[in-house]
Amino acid sequence: MKKYTRVIILFMALLALAFTVNAAIDRLNIPVETSAGSNDDIQKVRYNGETHLLKINYKSGGSDTFTLDPDALETEVFRVKGVDSHSYLRFFSPALYESYGQSSQGIIILTRVDPANLKFDPHNDIALNFPEAEQPTAIDLGFAMIQNYLENHNKVGTGIPLCTADTADGILSGVSSSTCYVECQGKAEVTAQYLPTTTRTVIMGSRSENLEDGYIFLWSELHATVEIFSNNEWYVADPTYGFAYVKDATGRRLNVRDLIDALENQNAADLTFGLVHNGVIYDVPGDIAAQANTALAGIYYTSDKQLVYSIKSGSIFR
Repeated sequence: MKKYTRVIILFMALLALAFTVNAAIDRLNIPVETSAGSNDDIQKVRYNGETHLLKINYKSGGSDTFTLDPDALETEVFRVKGVDSHSYLRFFSPALYESYGQSSQGIIILTRVDPANLKFDPHNDIALNFPEAEQPTAIDLGFAMIQNYLENHNKVGTGIPLCTADTADGILSGVSSSTCYVECQGKAEVTAQYLPTTTRTVIMGSRSENLEDGYIFLWSELHATVEIFSNNEWYVADPTYGFAYVKDATGRRLNVRDLIDALENQNAADLTFGLVHNGVIYDVPGDIAAQANTALAGIYYTSDKQLVYSIKSGSIFR
């Protein structure tokens, strides 16, 4: 009997330990507040062009100071201690911009994800593990074709200059001839122009401050994408991250603001991303899609986005 008593006591102790550990884990896994509210702890941002010191003062009275190298030819990353445990600065020097053939300006971005841990899968290889989308629309198929073309012809990182043509035709011509590469805004312009429906490009802006010597401080990442008009509503299709749509649990397609709100509120598991892989659309659970592309966290998880729309009407048949 004593033996069984000891077993019961041990079992109860293990249960208590498990409960304690799980409670601790739950506390550690409380979703981090991703709105701009935590950034409001920053009281002032200053940059000294002579000493190259960037200083951030906090409302709590503390401060962070960073030494920036205006001649750095690689992006510099700094951990921000005064805001929260998930904030970093990314510094793009004037020299780095000049090496890209662009006008010189230093940009400092407050980002919520450690850039060293960013994952980005432009070809969405993970999509092959999930079923193909059922009954994709003609617009879905057109988007998939355009996105697949851009991903397979865009030579990012090969030393060629950024496409800066004003028109979608000019951008696409540069990509096709491999004389330049295109980033999010160019992809959005091409997609919006060539889809056979009413579309609008969406510039996802950010609060910004002009610092000394022309340096700019951004409170979150910038991005450009596309919204498509269908069934009297707009929905987002992102050619950079390669999703033709995002659906909620009811099957409704989300627009940019809807997606920001859903991800900010930790509702990724309730979403379905229509990821494009080699021109085919696959329905991928939202939490898995977000984990495969953590770069999304720097774009869509931040509620301070200031959205600017530009309506276009194009056709792939012209």
